[in-house]
Amino acid sequence: MAAEDSGTATLQLLGCWRLAVSGRAVAVPGRDQRVIAAVALLDARPRRQLAEILWADGSRGHAQANLRVNLSDIRRHHPGILADSDPLVLLPGVDVDVASLRRLPVIIDRATDRAQLWVWLEFARRAELLPGWFESWLDFEQERVRQQRLSALDGLGRRFLGFGDADGALTAAAIALDAEPWRESSYELQMRAHMLAGNRALALRVYESARSMLLREMDVEPAPILTNLAHELRYDGPA
Repeated sequence: MAAEDSGTATLQLLGCWRLAVSGRAVAVPGRDQRVIAAVALLDARPRRQLAEILWADGSRGHAQANLRVNLSDIRRHHPGILADSDPLVLLPGVDVDVASLRRLPVIIDRATDRAQLWVWLEFARRAELLPGWFESWLDFEQERVRQQRLSALDGLGRRFLGFGDADGALTAAAIALDAEPWRESSYELQMRAHMLAGNRALALRVYESARSMLLREMDVEPAPILTNLAHELRYDGPA
């Protein structure tokens, strides 16, 4: 199926690789998926440089020949995806979910609807860049997206607290901790969410669990903000 209408193409790179045109999934060979993903993630790169990134273990001539073949296939079968340019870029009408993740902090800060926060939380839950892809050129991009995802989850948790939604904050923190078990900002979210729900004992249990893990795994005490929260909880201060 050709991507003939560039205004309706969506490229999913978070959770899995998927190209859809007018809402219908498009079958794309793995070799072409690599090229499209690289163009989407690496900004505008000259063709020569992109070829050397994607085929780093071969000769320059072999890499450039491979790229020419892939580009020919993509333009023949999916003409609405890549611009015929150098540097290579996606056409303006192609929506990429990674761009949505990058915009998420601003969207979260402006959110006025708690239900919409839950929609974005589900988006952040699956926002892992191309899981199962193990390529050296992708390592940095995967780590960058991971940090963007964790930051978005922190922001969602804080907004849920602002809306008085303890369950939302706890869910955001749990997703973040599943990805990074020593993330102290997520433990803070958990503590504050339990406090919001009136579960002071559970908030203290979170602190003790976090402290035990940080000492065991990292040989560090919790951040002062966690320790201060625990102190206020123990002595019934203005937590």
